Amino acid sequence: MEVIFNKLFKIDIATDEAIERPEYQNLDNFKIYIQEMLEQISIKTPDRYYQFESEHTEVRNLVDVIVKQNEYSDSCKAIASRLLSKEKQAQQDLNKKKLGKEILKGMLIISLVRMTQDARKLIILKVDYDEFISEMTGDIVTGLSIRRKVYKAFICELNNNDDILNTSVYDTNTPVSAYWWNKFLELSVVITDEENTKTAFDVIEKDILNPIKRKHKQDYLYLWNATIAYFRREGEFLLSFYKDEVIGNYRPFDEDLKIVDLQTKIEKAHQKHKFDQRFNKKPSEIHKRFKNTLSLTSEIDLVIKYDVANPAKTFKAHVDADGKYLMIRSDIGYEYAEKIIDNHINE
Repeated sequence: MEVIFNKLFKIDIATDEAIERPEYQNLDNFKIYIQEMLEQISIKTPDRYYQFESEHTEVRNLVDVIVKQNEYSDSCKAIASRLLSKEKQAQQDLNKKKLGKEILKGMLIISLVRMTQDARKLIILKVDYDEFISEMTGDIVTGLSIRRKVYKAFICELNNNDDILNTSVYDTNTPVSAYWWNKFLELSVVITDEENTKTAFDVIEKDILNPIKRKHKQDYLYLWNATIAYFRREGEFLLSFYKDEVIGNYRPFDEDLKIVDLQTKIEKAHQKHKFDQRFNKKPSEIHKRFKNTLSLTSEIDLVIKYDVANPAKTFKAHVDADGKYLMIRSDIGYEYAEKIIDNHINE
């Protein structure tokens, strides 16, 4: 990666303007920090793809000036000033809602980097300041945290003709800061939350869960249950969380079921079927898909309408001289079976 240019600004909503090239005591360490951040961001797989709402929005026009006219100074200053303005507005909105949240001051880095001979990336990156204890003095100071990097980033992929190929956004905050991509950058999502929810659930069901149903029934039931529970909750879908926590932390009953293989399939399925790695779940779009029908005998199906809170306490296996049974904990179900048991005993 070759850095073509860097522009640095201090963004603080308590001030009236973005301050360019703030002073640092150890400039060499700061340059290393910036280089590492740019390298980390430039090679990340996009969490979600976005597009400019119009060819004539402010940041879109400034990007053209930077990459086609090679004018960096005024354009980057205008981008920094716009961000400061939008963060002030966003903080006012937060205050009105009395959410108790504060937009942190931080460092805005605007860079143009060359990835290959044929590809460049324009990166707009805001790294939030963090509080930490100085190793030298023991005092609580404010600065750029080395280990816990909190940032928001925008990446614009360019070809040699300076055409925009893709635009993507990253945000270590949960949920994603809407003002960053909506108000500041004036972007819209390429794939809607509704489309993402339906595609992701469909792919996971067909490519991950259904293939294990025949040979690993008990594991299938537990993983299906955990998946439904995850999709039924409001909030963000994070592919990394689903892969590493929902699936990755599961311990199978059948040792022949390899969880690592399922995780690999999840990665491949995402790449093949083109849904975003991060989006807001829309359970209402797939609530009819939560119902699962398990065939028990030629006469009986078990219909599960959605995830069971505690499957280990709800379902029990039983074996006796007469055969194998599935026991289901249910007061209402017991009322159906109670007289059958009594009549059987009296016969």
